Amino acid sequence: MSLWSLSVVVLYYTTKYFRDLLSSAAEVIPDFTLLTLPRLLQYLKHSGILAWFLLLGAGTGFLILKKLRFEFASRTEAAALSLGLGWGVLGLGILALGLANLWCKWLIVSVLAALSWPAAIAVCELFKLPARKKQPWSATEIFLGCFLACFACVVFLGCFIPETFYDALVYHLALPDLYLKHHGIMATPQNLYSGIPMLTEMLYAIGLVFGSDETAHLIHAAFGFLSTALVLGFFERFMKNRAAGLFAAIIFYSTTLVAMLSWRACVELGWTFFQFAAVYALAVRISEGPARKNWTWLAAAFTGFAMGAKYPAWPALGILGALFAVFAYRENAGSRRWWIEPMQFILIALAALFLWPVKNIVLYGNPVYPFLHERFASVGPLPDWKRLLADGKSRDLGAAFFTWAGFKSYIAHPWTLLAADKGEFGAIGVFPFLVVPFFFLARFRDRAMKFLSWAAVLLWLSWSLSTTQTRFFVPQLPLISVILVYCFEQGFTPRFRKIVYAAILYAACCQLLWSLGWLRTYNAGAVIFGSESKRSYLSRFIPSYPQTSYPAIEYVNNNTPRDAKVLFIGDSRGFYMERDYIAVTAVFDTHPLLIWLRESGTPDELLKRFKEAGITHVLLNRHLLIGLQMNGIDILPLNEREIEVFLAFQKKHFRMVFEKKPQTQNLDETWVTVYEII
Repeated sequence: MSLWSLSVVVLYYTTKYFRDLLSSAAEVIPDFTLLTLPRLLQYLKHSGILAWFLLLGAGTGFLILKKLRFEFASRTEAAALSLGLGWGVLGLGILALGLANLWCKWLIVSVLAALSWPAAIAVCELFKLPARKKQPWSATEIFLGCFLACFACVVFLGCFIPETFYDALVYHLALPDLYLKHHGIMATPQNLYSGIPMLTEMLYAIGLVFGSDETAHLIHAAFGFLSTALVLGFFERFMKNRAAGLFAAIIFYSTTLVAMLSWRACVELGWTFFQFAAVYALAVRISEGPARKNWTWLAAAFTGFAMGAKYPAWPALGILGALFAVFAYRENAGSRRWWIEPMQFILIALAALFLWPVKNIVLYGNPVYPFLHERFASVGPLPDWKRLLADGKSRDLGAAFFTWAGFKSYIAHPWTLLAADKGEFGAIGVFPFLVVPFFFLARFRDRAMKFLSWAAVLLWLSWSLSTTQTRFFVPQLPLISVILVYCFEQGFTPRFRKIVYAAILYAACCQLLWSLGWLRTYNAGAVIFGSESKRSYLSRFIPSYPQTSYPAIEYVNNNTPRDAKVLFIGDSRGFYMERDYIAVTAVFDTHPLLIWLRESGTPDELLKRFKEAGITHVLLNRHLLIGLQMNGIDILPLNEREIEVFLAFQKKHFRMVFEKKPQTQNLDETWVTVYEII
């Protein structure tokens, strides 16, 4: 296994792709001379907001854990678990305020301010916790800590790229921003993503209260760092080996996809932390016995929080619940009451999830909206949730297990999907592929490691059987990092272990350059350091933000009354719009304009529909509309009568007030028009 590990790492990271990265290292290192004083002040402002939010989370979580009489193995463990628990509770609190239509900025700030003093006192107590055994950091550990800090710096810089991720502009940021405009969570049936659990997005809402997507990026990035800290905490607790924990932390945190997700307001790193924290807490409970039932309760809460991050996290409840039940049965085989604690785990996790299906029942009449919507007594147009699953790269199990080509593809996925893919959301590297033989050959004597390894296998299977979306694999990475380093420590000789760790540090350097290379691909250096404005960056072509509507959005923000309301046609990306709006997830939902045209026999009847909806302006992204049609997606499939009504309406009631046309025929360029309804 030692030769396998060394060979895989060296051969993978000496391929032409990485040799080219190394040879162009000077080109991808950020140019810090571009940094401006106003941008530096923005760094400090958003860092201060994040620090305040970290204090609120850590203090709130520690107060709860203190009441439950938790004993921690290290301050790292105490801080990471307290902060994660606190953020989960705050997220549910923000959700409750939203459901009560109390999303007033002054109220949210007042509530958080009121929590600040007790949270600060609790954080002081947290850092006064006595360490079980004080160990000064060795030179090796200091070096590894500095190595991790280099990755944290790259992540921090990337958080100041203006948001261009499609999902964030459509719902991760757009929906919390829209809810803030309406002072509460409301039904948005034209956006099927509104039914997805959004615990992480509730935290982003706090960042948006201060008017910034950059704060949301920092919150998401903090989840990645929390997972890293918990990996370190695992080794401090179970192996009393800080250096090994730092190597495992580097394996996880150096993953290029972790950095790239940190730069975006998505949810995978929140899901990653909550799920890993649940596994961690159950591992502690299994290791220390029935007397530590409070760790079961904590694991259940984290499981519920993970499920509240995204529907694909829901299998974790069944997997962890069943796995814990097996261990609990073996632990109490002579007792008829062995099932009570696993049942407590399931019930507490469901309680932490409870508000999300309730929200969907209230707004849509469907607890799992948008899925299975046709089976519930729901109103409104039916979302195309089956196409959503296909768009999310759901796996075709029939092809995977009943065709030879599909079966080969499934068996090969640790290489083809996770290692060989170098695309924007495939930048994971070789470590998941490296761990596969250890699942079959390693023998884990420690009960905590047995539980963790089984959890890793079953969660991996759950992912691989449900989807081929690589970024949904990220929640398994902390488990893989722990298993790899545990096996290195237990199975390799000290001399060979040093050689393997040296190879891992080389691999981490390659992945650092890989991350910096993506910053160059986004052409983001100037906007990160403030020498290019956010407006300029968002108005030009960016690979992750083609056919931008930003120039039209900016026009509406600057030239329309505050009570204006905009209907998007062609584009679904509503974030950055400061006015109220309707932006339809055109591929999955029925456009309101199509519904109105079917209900209208004349232009005046159509005008009535516009006025009933409060629409004052229309934003048309022609190139996105053309692109959808070229891909066989017609969001406005009109018949002859409807076309006639619309053309007459357009002629009578549309007045063009803004247009940006491309200079070439390139469909990736911007062609947007704003019409006022007259």
